[in-house]
Amino acid sequence: MGDERDRIGVVAGLSRSRSSAARRTLVALCLALACTTPEAARRSALPLDASSAARGERLFLGSCAGYCHSPAHGGRGDAPDLFDCRWLYGAADEAVFRSISEGVPNTDMRAFADLLSEADRWILVAWMRSQSHCA
Repeated sequence: MGDERDRIGVVAGLSRSRSSAARRTLVALCLALACTTPEAARRSALPLDASSAARGERLFLGSCAGYCHSPAHGGRGDAPDLFDCRWLYGAADEAVFRSISEGVPNTDMRAFADLLSEADRWILVAWMRSQSHCA
C-alpha cells in the first residue's frame, strides 16, 4: 500500500515527503469533516437587545398568539405551549426556525417564510427562547 501512495504522489508531481504531508493533511481534513455534525454547523438565534426583544414580542403576539399559540406562560391551548421546554418538532434553534419558516406537515402550523423576513423569524426564535422556562 505504501508503494501505491508513493506512486500517487509521484503522479501528482510531489516529492515523497510532500506526498506524505499532503496525505496527512487530507486525512486530517477528512476526519475533521466527518466529526463535524450538522448540529455544529447550525445557526442559532442571536442575543436580543431591547429593540429586537420588543419586536420579538410584537411578532409573537401578532403572528403566533394571533393564530394559535398562547402568550408566554398564558393559557389558550389551541396549539403547543412554546415556553415549556417540550419542543415536539426539534428543540435546536434551527429546528424552531424551520418550523416557523416551513410550517409543520399534518398540523395547523402554517409556514411563515412568506409572511415574515428571515431576520424577523430569527428574532422570534430568540424572543421565545428569552421567555422560555428553559432560557
